[in-house]
Amino acid sequence: MTWLSLSETETKGRDVRVRFVPDRLMHEDQTPVVEVTVEGAEHPDQVINALARFRDDFIINVEATAQELRVVGEMDYEETVLSGSRVSLRRVAYSAAELMTMAVSLEQTAQRAASEAFEESRKLREIRHFVADLIGRAEKKRSLSDKASGAIEAQLSVLNRVLHRLDDA
Repeated sequence: MTWLSLSETETKGRDVRVRFVPDRLMHEDQTPVVEVTVEGAEHPDQVINALARFRDDFIINVEATAQELRVVGEMDYEETVLSGSRVSLRRVAYSAAELMTMAVSLEQTAQRAASEAFEESRKLREIRHFVADLIGRAEKKRSLSDKASGAIEAQLSVLNRVLHRLDDA
């Protein structure tokens, strides 16, 4: 299932043109963008305002009849209905601006993921060094005293298992 979001709006007199892009890059589809033209809208600003929320909220269904545009958002209980003297819906290719917006978004997502992975790796290294230090301390304690050797052996066993699990991560 592909959801849509508002990409672009344009008003010329009483005519409104809007473009909705899929929530993911549809590179295999030549015409993934839904473009709707509402001609002769009584209040073009109200049409734009009614659709503006779909920059942040997703559309799950968009349909057009000869004189109405019907849009259902992901959080809607009712559909949004916009009217004009003529409404047309067609599928078109991405614009250069839409592709650039997607590229920037994908790059930012990749950067965040890389930063998070680096931070997780750093934390694992710190934990590994901490556990290795605990093992060193326990081994030193074992060499200095024979009294608590059973407890120290159990501690070393657990710490070595933890260290091996960290090395496998």
